[in-house]
Amino acid sequence: MILLTGSTGSVGLALSALLSTRGIAFRALVRDIAKASRLNLPGVEWVQGDLQDSASLSRALAGVDRVFLLAPPVENLDRVEEKFLNVAATCGVRHVVNISAVGAGIGVPHRFGHWHGKTEKYLRESKLSFTILRPSFFMQNLLTMTSMIQQGTLYVPAGTGKAPFVDVRDVAAVAAACLTEAGHVGKTYDVTGPAAIGYADIAAALTRVLGRTINYVDVPPEATRTSMLAMGMPAWLVDALNELNLGLKENRFGLVTDVVSKIGHKSPVDLDSFVRDHAATFIH
Repeated sequence: MILLTGSTGSVGLALSALLSTRGIAFRALVRDIAKASRLNLPGVEWVQGDLQDSASLSRALAGVDRVFLLAPPVENLDRVEEKFLNVAATCGVRHVVNISAVGAGIGVPHRFGHWHGKTEKYLRESKLSFTILRPSFFMQNLLTMTSMIQQGTLYVPAGTGKAPFVDVRDVAAVAAACLTEAGHVGKTYDVTGPAAIGYADIAAALTRVLGRTINYVDVPPEATRTSMLAMGMPAWLVDALNELNLGLKENRFGLVTDVVSKIGHKSPVDLDSFVRDHAATFIH
């Protein structure tokens, strides 16, 4: 039996839909079963629980041998993941497919990468079998910028930096393979889109596909911080996102791989295709 965590987030939902379409039965840990059930995905067993509630994790992990671990973006998420892994090991889980982060490593200058690096180290030193996935920036992050796109300008403190943005559907394809196929034990995969792109490229693709001009303006990190704080985001999360933007600006995340095609068995979604798929959202 497979257990998915984070199953109603962007990657988790794509993975849930993919497994359901393939007729693979699985269990999904959610906080609200009634809300999740409305997704109407055949083959899924919804179980109520929380990554920080050991009792609910033990119930959810009963009879599970494979786990997809995707923690929410919480402060010190390494502690949350470590707690989950301890319960998983106690419950007899054999294999963990862990969603880490681009550029992960203990001591790297962005806290999400540092926290994920600590989880990676913990997994490698545990008795659990594992596969680690390090996805690049998600193309779906652009959906959070819909308002800016509709108004015609992307404001991001990323300079001319580039990274191989990846569609979460491609991440899901790789995760599904690692959960259901042999040959991935002990592997770490950098999961990327087909090409390194910057926000100027993104603005150009939006202009090209939507048929109206979208500009990109590189803004100071301080301006972005002020804006995000005004939206009610916690300071630690704002600073963590700005650290990632700085890494992008400094071209620290430019590695392009063929993991999606080789492991996920599909062609990676390119930027223009992504924009076409979501054009209705960006326009209205």
